[in-house]
Amino acid sequence: MNKQFLIVLTGWWMAFHALASIRVTAEASPTTVTVGEAFRLEYKVNSTDAEQIRPDAFNGVEVLNGPAVSTFSSYQLTNGRASSESSTTFTYILSPTREGTLTLPAATVSVGGRHYKSNAVRIKVVKGSGQPSRGTIAQENGPAMRTRGAVTNKDLFITVTANKTQVFEQEPIVLTYKVYTLVNLNQLVGKMPDLKGFLSQEVPLPQQKTFAVERYGDKLYRTTTWSQYVMFPQQTGKLTVPSIRFEGAVTMENPNIDPIDAFFNGYDYTVKVVRQTPTIDIEVSPLPAPKPKGFSGAVGDLKIRAEVATREPKTNEALTVRVTISGVGNMKLIKAPKLTFPTSFEVYDPKITDKTELTAKGIAGEMVYDYLVIPRQKGHYDIPPVEFSYFDINTGQYKTLQTQPLAVDVAQGTKSDADVRKEMELRQSDIRALHVDDGLAVHTAFWESGVYGILYVILLVVFAATVWTTRRYIKANADIVGRRGRAAGKNARLRLAKAKAMLDSKKRDAFYDETEKALQGYVADKFNIPQGQLSRETVTATLTAAGVTEETVGRFNETLEGCEFARFAPSGGDKELEGFYEQAAEILSRIEQELKAKKKK
Repeated sequence: MNKQFLIVLTGWWMAFHALASIRVTAEASPTTVTVGEAFRLEYKVNSTDAEQIRPDAFNGVEVLNGPAVSTFSSYQLTNGRASSESSTTFTYILSPTREGTLTLPAATVSVGGRHYKSNAVRIKVVKGSGQPSRGTIAQENGPAMRTRGAVTNKDLFITVTANKTQVFEQEPIVLTYKVYTLVNLNQLVGKMPDLKGFLSQEVPLPQQKTFAVERYGDKLYRTTTWSQYVMFPQQTGKLTVPSIRFEGAVTMENPNIDPIDAFFNGYDYTVKVVRQTPTIDIEVSPLPAPKPKGFSGAVGDLKIRAEVATREPKTNEALTVRVTISGVGNMKLIKAPKLTFPTSFEVYDPKITDKTELTAKGIAGEMVYDYLVIPRQKGHYDIPPVEFSYFDINTGQYKTLQTQPLAVDVAQGTKSDADVRKEMELRQSDIRALHVDDGLAVHTAFWESGVYGILYVILLVVFAATVWTTRRYIKANADIVGRRGRAAGKNARLRLAKAKAMLDSKKRDAFYDETEKALQGYVADKFNIPQGQLSRETVTATLTAAGVTEETVGRFNETLEGCEFARFAPSGGDKELEGFYEQAAEILSRIEQELKAKKKK
């Protein structure tokens, strides 16, 4: 009897000791926040028997979520001594609504029928730099995920927003697709259909998505930006961004699964879901009239500069004039600026270097145009300022920028005509003195020998051939126009061969670029037309005057326009590209034949 009493007394004492050691502590993280910023408030009890919590009234804060309850317990045996630790944590997600020092209330927690009160916590609230942001708290503090039942449209949905719905033609629009979920989403796939009237590019986003917490309506959701696109409207009027069909997979728990099956296969199963985004209408206004002279469709916030990239220009050596357009806008659609060079400069097609990147504001960076020219005469030359007109989306007005004029002092190069002639005058004499050997024998001088006579004849033949070749080279180089014209067909065939290589590599945009260069370069070389002065009217008039038939000229213009249009049109198949290549090759061959026939007459 005494033994039973002792056991009961010991149990009561242990229970009383446990209750007497219960502690409730409150802690906020962080302790300094901005207005509208989400932060965490935790009430921690050193027991797993906590039943409920009743905080005093919250003043100056909005409760976004909570209380979320989590428990922790551990048992350790070290050197024969046992120790244990346990706790229950009640977590609130709060957001301050005003500035100042706020006191977060104490809370009362029930443990074993008794009530324990925590401490109060103070935080400092400062003014924020922008609108309240509630979507940056850690994922584990977000709303509880549903793991059972059907997945409804309120548990998982996708929104689409455009940063602008009324824009000018070519003005960039940022399209954002955002996922809101209350379920465990582990896969989602959606492909943007062909956009009619838009040129679009997808903004690169991390493959590993990071979810944040955001309030939508009266609920908190885990949310992430799934995809973004930058679009440039190519037409005016009402354009529609079509709906996207997203297919995803959600992990759910099966409460009715057999425990043995669950041991081997787990409790989870996958539910396939389909979500459709709404369409968005965009009103596109035409660019105002009248458009400035030289305007080629550039829209954005842009700048231009020009420089001579070659430090010491010399005759008959390559000289690079560099023009750089920088800023944010439809950078990839900007055409190369037109430059006016002295007539003694031989001008080649500009090399275009793309130093842009796709951002949420549009295409930003630099487009670099390197103009390769070869000055044929020394002297001082002035290259006129480069004018560039664009439509400023910030002011809604056209702006015309102008670079500084470029001064070029061309020195005489090492490859001048006079130096070439001088280098080709090969004269050599070799006279050796008499040599008397030990036997006092007298040797004939080298110039009196037969070998000398043979070498002399050979040198005369080489000299005459060199002079003839040099004069022919000088004459050919003097006729720059004729040389370009004779090489026009060859250069066009080389460019078409490069286009064919791009076609075989399935590089669609590069294929159309090379084909366009082949067509334009042929006319520019054949008739000595500067690249910057090529237009439909110039090409038509030049080919017609040279005797090319009206039908052939029309097909040439249609093919050239097809290259430019193909960049914005939906991608065609391999057969369509093959047909376009054959059409370009056939039209160039036809022009060559008609020009030869005209020349024979």
